[in-house]
Formats: sequence, structure tokens, C-alpha cells
Amino acid sequence: MASKVYIFEDKNNIIDENNILKEGKFYPSLSNFLNFKITTSTIWLKFELLNNSSTLNYNLSIDLPNITEVQLFEQKNDSFEKVNNTYGTKSKKLSGNEPAITFNLKLNKNKKHTFYLKINNKGQLFIPLFLRSVQEFHNVWLLKFIIFGLYAGIIIALLLYNFFLALSIKDDRKSYLWYLLHTLFILFTQSSYFGYSNLFLWPENYFLSENSFYIFTCLVSISGIEYAKTFLLSKKNSPIIHKLLSFYHLFYILILTLIFLKEIDIAYNLLQPIQGTIAFIMLFTYLKLVLKKSRQALFYFISWSVLFISILLFIFTNIGFLPYNLFTSQIMLYGSALQVILLSIAQADKYNILKLEEQKAQEKALSIANLNERIIREQNVVLEEKVNLRTVELSNTNIQLNDALVSLKDAQMQLIEKEKMSSLGQLTAGIAHEINNPINFVTGNIKPLKRDVFMVIDLLDSFEKVAKSSLSVEEKTAKLNMLKLDLDFDYLNEEINFLLKGIEEGASRTAEIVKGLKIFSRTDEFETKIANVNDGLNSTLVLLNNLIGTKIKVVKEFDNENAVIEHFPGKLNQVFMNILSNSIFAINQKWENETGGVINIKTENIDGKFVIFFTDNGIGMSEDVLNKIYEPFYTTKPVGAGTGLGMSIVYKTIELHKGKITIDSKLNQGTTIKIEIPNKLII
Repeated sequence: MASKVYIFEDKNNIIDENNILKEGKFYPSLSNFLNFKITTSTIWLKFELLNNSSTLNYNLSIDLPNITEVQLFEQKNDSFEKVNNTYGTKSKKLSGNEPAITFNLKLNKNKKHTFYLKINNKGQLFIPLFLRSVQEFHNVWLLKFIIFGLYAGIIIALLLYNFFLALSIKDDRKSYLWYLLHTLFILFTQSSYFGYSNLFLWPENYFLSENSFYIFTCLVSISGIEYAKTFLLSKKNSPIIHKLLSFYHLFYILILTLIFLKEIDIAYNLLQPIQGTIAFIMLFTYLKLVLKKSRQALFYFISWSVLFISILLFIFTNIGFLPYNLFTSQIMLYGSALQVILLSIAQADKYNILKLEEQKAQEKALSIANLNERIIREQNVVLEEKVNLRTVELSNTNIQLNDALVSLKDAQMQLIEKEKMSSLGQLTAGIAHEINNPINFVTGNIKPLKRDVFMVIDLLDSFEKVAKSSLSVEEKTAKLNMLKLDLDFDYLNEEINFLLKGIEEGASRTAEIVKGLKIFSRTDEFETKIANVNDGLNSTLVLLNNLIGTKIKVVKEFDNENAVIEHFPGKLNQVFMNILSNSIFAINQKWENETGGVINIKTENIDGKFVIFFTDNGIGMSEDVLNKIYEPFYTTKPVGAGTGLGMSIVYKTIELHKGKITIDSKLNQGTTIKIEIPNKLII
């Protein structure tokens, strides 16, 4: 029915239906299956139809739907009338329930109709153009649906089979994973190419409708390369090819990036040579391993050869070397299905080989185990005699070791007591100084207070004599006022109040020190107690007040609501004493008894743990010192200033509390010590 198809290529994309008759220069094509390769031009097709049959309704279809935009115009005299809608991926819709771009035509009998097809596309443009009756059209697409349904069923069945097989094995799961991904991407690639994805999965998504075939082509290649590497152990069998295959991932990532950046032309032009190159490399790799008598490589070589042949036949069909029919148009489905089936067989064969090798290894291991068992039985007789002889020697050695252990424990206790005595020396000096100040204040105020009291008593005696005298009221009042004036009673009253207040403050300060000492010196060597950790910190600061002095600033940020936990109060107070003493020493080393030193103490409850932070801006520690900080007898203090056991005892104490201690320190910047103690809050 159709005459020849005439072609006009609008390279500038500026000619529309209104001036195509004037400016379009058409030339006849040699075939109705038009391949323009990769082009960005607007393609115009002109054809004339003369209906000689009694059938009036026909379908004009392009059997591949991945074209950006297609419009059909019918020439009527000097004007054009648009036929149906604009179809293609740009309009986000196809023209019916089939994955094809279809125009419904009504051709009057014995009347000549002239049509113009306007096509815009991104990427490779292949146009298989058909004119069929409505019934013939539906019959063809029903058969194509059946073929693709069988294809999809085969792929999904293989996916499920290998998925459950992968769950049942322990080894080689990585190979199965890449096989499953490779097979899944093959299904999506074929579905996208033939338009089924656009029809059923993302009919309203322009980006995927236009680019999904190329995206999944890249993913097929990436997963195929990884599957080949894991399945054929290319890293071991062919290291150079292994690195080369890994290098190709960069190209596919680049192509995917270009697609998502909408640099479509560059991506398509880069994809074709990369695909061709990687196909030859894969075939060469498999052939090389086949020559090494690799059974897995043989399966792989056959499967990829089948796919490669189907690709060649598909290309020959596109360029017109082979006729375009139902078989050749679907050749990629047949080839990819055979490839996936053969790869599944190869995967199963590899699993069987591995299972057989594992069985042989188990048999060999069992044989070795039986041999070892016999040797062991023979050796047991000899060993038993030696054991009896050695038992006596070990018993004697054990007695000696027990004696040594007792001696070591005694030495350990002595060292711990020595550290405690060292801390006690600092504590005693601090307490003596702290208590001496308020006591001196009290004793210094007693003597003037005694004098003032006697003066008040004398004044009272004088008041009594005046009161008993026979003087008049006015004379008595004048006399009493004179006595008060002579004695300066108002000043005397003010001085007595001042002295009493000083004595009260001294007594209160002494009581505070005694209370802190009582809290600090709890005896709890063998059992835990429920106590407030903040109280222990406060008592330790009270006892160290003499060392802290006025030059060092102490900043407290205490969590008072969650500070009551179960712990060893006395042992934890000893930890606080050792850490704060070290902070004071470090600050004095840096600031040399000048102002500027700061100790920050912070407590908080974090995730069921009571956390204490000690931060100072002292001299800090080097990396070498930090690495040795918990070693017994290691100290940076001068001889006689420390035993080197302080931080070792701290570590053991925190370990006793099932806690954790971390130290962050930088030389000349300062130190932060973090202590975490598990706790159960008392509500």
C-alpha cells in the first residue's frame, strides 16, 4: 500500500509543518527500517498511501517506543492536519496499551493520502516503521507480549531459584549476589528497550522513560564485571585483566553521571565504544581461562558467546543486513535469556564442584583426624609417665609460687599503704593549715571579747549603784548617760558583736573542714555504699584548699539531681585526691604560682553512667607520658614529690567500679580526664 519513504534531515531544528513544503528537501530511503545512529537533528519522513482494499482502518506504528517525540501530519492541499496526539517519552505517554508509538489512520478506498512524520530524539535513532490493519496489529503485539512474558517468567524463576540457593549456602555468596543483580538488571534493560517499563513501571516519568535503557545498560555491565571477577577469581587467575576490568567501572560511573547531568549526547557517544571494548575483553578473558582448562570459564565463555552473537545479529538487523521480523526484532530477548540460563547452570556447577571439594577436604580431614587419634593414644602412654614425674616437680614449684605470691601481695599492700601515707601527708599538712586559720581567729578574738565583757559588767555595777542612790530621776538619768558616754557604750556593743561574729565564722569553718574530712575518710574497703559523689568531690576540694590557694580558680558544674549512686566512697575520694593533686601540680608547673590556673570539674549522667570531667590548663602531657601514665612507679614529679603509684591506683579503682577512664592531654595546653561509672539511680 505504501510508496517509498522519503527523508529530510533538519540539522538546525528550525523547520516546522508550516514551511516544510517550501524548505524540505526529501530523498528516498532504501528501507522502511531506518537507522540514523546518534543524531540531534529533526527527522522528517514523507510517504504516500493508496488504499486498494476494503479495509479502512489501519495502524501506523514505530515498534520501538524509546523515541523522544513523534508527530504525524496529513497533507491536505497546502495545509497540514495533525493526526492524533504527540507521542514519545517527552510527552510521558504511549499511544495505546502496547509498548509502541501508534497512530490510528482511516484511509479511504482508492484515495491517495500523503503523510509527514516529524521525529525528534536524543541518542541513537532507529525507526522500524509498519503499517498494519488493526487486527493484524493487535495479533502481532499479542504474540510479542507472550514472548516477553515467557522471557520475564524465565528470568524471575532463575532469580528466585538462585536467591534461595544463595540463602542455603555459606560460601560464594558474593558471587550469587552479583549474579542476581546482573540478571535483574538484564531484565530491566530488555524491558526498557522494548518499552514495557515505560508502559507499566514509570509511564509518567520522563527522565526514566528516555534514559532507563542506557542507565540499566551501565548497571548490567558493572554487575557483569563484578560477577565475572568473583565467579572466575580473576584476581588470582589473571591479575592484569582483573585490574583492567575494575578500571572500566570509572567509565560507567562517568556515563551515569553524564546521564544524570543531562549531557545525553556525550554519554551515548561514550557508551557504544566502551560496550564494544568491554565485550571483547570479557570474551578474551574467558577464552584465556578456558585454555587453562577452567570448567567455570567454559560455561562463562559459551554464555557470553551466545549473548555476543545475539548482539551481532541485532546490529545486523538494525543496519539492514538481516530482515526485520518477529524473530530478529526479539533476538536480544532470546540471547539474554540463554545467557542467564547458562550462567545459572555455571553457578550451580561451580557450587557442585565446591561441594565436592569440600566433601573431599572433609574426608581428608577425617583421615588425618583418625591418624592423629592413633598417634595421640600411643603418645598418651608415654606422656602419662612423664606427667606423673612432672606432677611432683610442679607441686614443689607451686608451693614456691604460692610463697612468692604471698610476698608479692605483702609488697603490693605496702606500696599501696605508702601511696596512702603520701596522700595522708599532703592531707595532714592541708588540714593543719586550714584548721589553724579559723582557730587562730577564734583565740585572737577571745581576749578582747573578755575585756569588753568585763567592761560591760563594770558598767552594770555602776548602773546598780546609781539606781540605788537617793538622787532624783533627772539626776540619775544624767548620771547614767555620763557613764555610757565615758565608757563609749555604742562602740563597745558594736565591737562585741564583731568579735562574736568572727568566733562564729571560725567555728563554722572548722566544722566544715571536719565534715569534709569525715566524708573523705569513709572506710569502705569491702562493700559498696549509696552515697552522693558530689559530696566526695566537695570534701576533697575542702581538704586540698591549702594547695589550691588563691591563685587557682576552681569551677564546679555539678549534676546534683543524679549524683547519688552505689560505689566505694572512700576509694573514689582517693581517686579525686590523686587527680586533683596532679592537676594542681601541673598548673603550678606552668603558671609558677601566678594567677591564671583553672580547674573545671563537671558531673553529669549520660546513658545510665555517672560521668566526671576534670579539666585543667596546666603543663599537659606528651604522647610518651600518656603511654606510661598507668605504669606503677612512673612519675614526672621530682624525687620525693610522688611515689608513681597515684594513677595506677586510680586505674585499679575505676576498674573495680566496672568503669572507664580516658585522658586527653596536649603539652603546654592542659589535660582533661573523663571518668565513667555505671550507676543505678536512686529515685
